[in-house]
Amino acid sequence: MDLGISGKGALVVGANGGIGSAVCRALVSEGIGRLALGVRTPASGEALAQELGSVSDVETRVVECDLEDPSAPERAVQDAQALGEIDIVALCAGTYPNGGLWDVTDDDWERGINSKLMGAARLMRGAIPAMMERGWGRVVIVAGMRGRAPSNAAVIGGVVNVGIASLVSAVTKEVAGKGVTVNAVDPAHVMTPRWEKRIVAMAEEEGITHEEVVAKIRGSAPVKSMTPAKDVGALIAYLASERAGSITGSSIVIDGGSYPGLY
Repeated sequence: MDLGISGKGALVVGANGGIGSAVCRALVSEGIGRLALGVRTPASGEALAQELGSVSDVETRVVECDLEDPSAPERAVQDAQALGEIDIVALCAGTYPNGGLWDVTDDDWERGINSKLMGAARLMRGAIPAMMERGWGRVVIVAGMRGRAPSNAAVIGGVVNVGIASLVSAVTKEVAGKGVTVNAVDPAHVMTPRWEKRIVAMAEEEGITHEEVVAKIRGSAPVKSMTPAKDVGALIAYLASERAGSITGSSIVIDGGSYPGLY
């Protein structure tokens, strides 16, 4: 299927992460013409930029985007525009500490809200106006399953991801008639370096082996596996495509069927 994004320009924030790099590879495989890699430190994106440039004709640019800096998202959009028009924005970054209500501090709350929720809002404020002027644009925000299935082990993540779902729905009502779609993706248990660290921590906390933790996670999903990052990348590439013009304001689950609810 031709996704209709050949030659377009994209900004992927969190490009050097497990999901972010999968998104970049998926977009490049579909013939994206310009790709800005938003990363916390420029050096962390150089290897991926070189890899992508070696296998395609994509023009790449590494741009600094530390979401904890309120001015960084707008600067990243401006830096990305040095390549040309930005048609697609994918946010695959934003951090928050795990823990329950009595485990996290006010500083933890501020960090989670400022980096992930406000990071999404600031990126959209910076990128969407030019998309509306041209009459075409795609924005995809990676949220997470804790918004649908709250956990006392990740109270901040649940609140932040609910906020992202609400933000996406609200912004859609402003931009849908101008050719711009805005969606969120809710992945769970994606095999990335970040999740690998969590598995190590879980093994230590529970006093079991690494393999036993992985088996428990796999057993929670009907497909009996953790979600490959490339599958999330492929979903985001589709949502960023010409083919997905009627999908907007949605939060789409990709979790191997582990979520027990209907909505």
